[in-house]
Amino acid sequence: MLWGATTEGAIVDDLVGVGSPPVLCRTSGAVLCAAEFFGFDARHFDSFLRNDMTSALIALGSNLGDRRVNLDSALQRLAQRPDIRLLATSTWHESRPIGGPAGQPAFLNGAAMVETSLSPPALLAALREVEQSLRRHRTARWGPRTIDLDLLLFGQQVIDTPELAVPHPRMAFRRFVIEPAAEIAPDWRHPAIGWTLAELRDYLRAAPMYAAITGPPEADKTGLALEAARAVMGRVLIDPGQSPAGPNLAAEIELLRLREAQLARASWPSDGLPAISDYWFEQSLCLAEQSLAPEQLAEFQVRWRKAGERIVRPKLLVWLDPVPQPPAQRIADAQSDRLRQSLWSRATAPGVGPLLRLERVDISAATIELAAAIDAMRE
Repeated sequence: MLWGATTEGAIVDDLVGVGSPPVLCRTSGAVLCAAEFFGFDARHFDSFLRNDMTSALIALGSNLGDRRVNLDSALQRLAQRPDIRLLATSTWHESRPIGGPAGQPAFLNGAAMVETSLSPPALLAALREVEQSLRRHRTARWGPRTIDLDLLLFGQQVIDTPELAVPHPRMAFRRFVIEPAAEIAPDWRHPAIGWTLAELRDYLRAAPMYAAITGPPEADKTGLALEAARAVMGRVLIDPGQSPAGPNLAAEIELLRLREAQLARASWPSDGLPAISDYWFEQSLCLAEQSLAPEQLAEFQVRWRKAGERIVRPKLLVWLDPVPQPPAQRIADAQSDRLRQSLWSRATAPGVGPLLRLERVDISAATIELAAAIDAMRE
């Protein structure tokens, strides 16, 4: 409990209770002299008084050396910082290495919840400092490491810069991340997806291993589906029809029927093999919205909603952007641009589920990314 003001230069009597008898002391500015008495760094009290602490979620992993010692050391170094307060840690979970060089040892993974007065970029820099102090060397991507610290969530902020992406763009489909994170923060809501971490965990556990690929018409979705299905030894589901060139309600309904038959929950194989489709069921509605008259669209929407209740939803939605073309080779197409915007809006809407975005990569690199994502969703 804290009484008094913290105006710069004012002398204020403060009542401080931290599990001990309260002590009256005089403060100047926001720094409490009681901090030293109780063994706390005064900067902790400064942040506390300003009430500018933000909750953040951090993922930890190690597969080199004494993994448990590495993880415990990372937590200790974070907790020793005056601008970070450690609130909760998960148990350690052993997991297979995902992607990267073959022959790596198994990982220990976990999660930690902290409060911090740092900005997201500054917190990321603090995590990198801890990694460096524990001799983390960045060589091969997804390679072995003494310690790995990732910033998963920062309050409810959404950040997308070249230096930092929050929420972590791959956290939602990585079970080795979601399982420990949901253990300590089950009710924390993913700010982009709209699901709690417990809901994400349960979805990854229960949903069929099915990935649907969507994106602009010029993206090679079929090529990625074929290559990724080979890589994960799964099934490929090729779009059973083609969208009509112009307004045609009957053709749209027939295409909807064919897609529903291919994705029907009642006939979905129970062998557990991954399935990858080169289309997304939702794109049927996006295409219809672009071409059908209002009265035709209303009829189609009714059929689409009913069909949607009977199909398997993707555990992972994959957005594939085409490899950028030189300006001279680009074709301006207003209808394609509208379709892309409609698809992207629907793909990123709250409630859709985990999303893997693949942009500015060729099919070979996209296949590696998608195969690793599917592997990360397995038990």
